Amino acid sequence: MAYFIFDLCLPKVFYHRWYSHAYSRFFPGFGKRHAFGRILDNIHFETYSSFKNTYQMKIGLFVVLVFLICFVACKSDSKDKISEDYVPESETEQLKEPKVQRFGMVIKVKPEKLEEYKKLHANPWSGIMNILTERNIRNYSIYYKDGYLFSYFEYVGNDFEADMKKMADDSLTQEWWKLTDPCQIPLETRKEGEWWATMEEIFHLD
Repeated sequence: MAYFIFDLCLPKVFYHRWYSHAYSRFFPGFGKRHAFGRILDNIHFETYSSFKNTYQMKIGLFVVLVFLICFVACKSDSKDKISEDYVPESETEQLKEPKVQRFGMVIKVKPEKLEEYKKLHANPWSGIMNILTERNIRNYSIYYKDGYLFSYFEYVGNDFEADMKKMADDSLTQEWWKLTDPCQIPLETRKEGEWWATMEEIFHLD
C-alpha cells in the first residue's frame, strides 16, 4: 500500500530528479521503477492522453479510490444498523399492547351450597389468585342473585384459549374446582365444553 500511495501522489516533475534516488533508498529491490508505477504511466500516456501530466491523473485515481473505500464502509455500517434495528413481524405482534377482552358468565348455585361457596371465596387460596393473574385475568368479580352466580372478568393476554387450557391443566386449579364445582349447577343452554355459560355483551361504557 505504501508503494502505491508513494507512486500515486508523487508529482511527475519529481520523477526524473528524485524517483530513482528515493526508490533505491527507501524501497530497495525495486530498481528505478516498480511494476505498478509502469502500469500507471502506461494508463496515462496511452489512455488518458488529454491529461497534461501524470500527477493530475494519479491524484484523480487516488480521490476515486478514497471515495470507493468510504462508500463501501458507509454501506456496511448501514446494513449493520438495519440488521440491528430489524424486528421480525411475529415479535412485533407480541410487542403490541393486547386488546382487553371482557367476559360475562353465568351459572346456578345449589341453595344448600350457597354459604359454603361464599366462605370459599371470602378467603380464596393465594395460589389460585396467582394462577388467575398469570393467565392474564384481571378485574374478576362474582355476583349472586336469585339462585344465579354472575361473573365478570377482563382478559389482557394474546391467546385466551391457550391460557384457559393451561389453567385447566394446573393441579392446584383442579383441587380448587373439586370444592367449587359441587356447589354449582351449569345451565342447560351453555355451549359445548363450557361450565360457566358465556353471556352476550349488550352494552359497555369505559
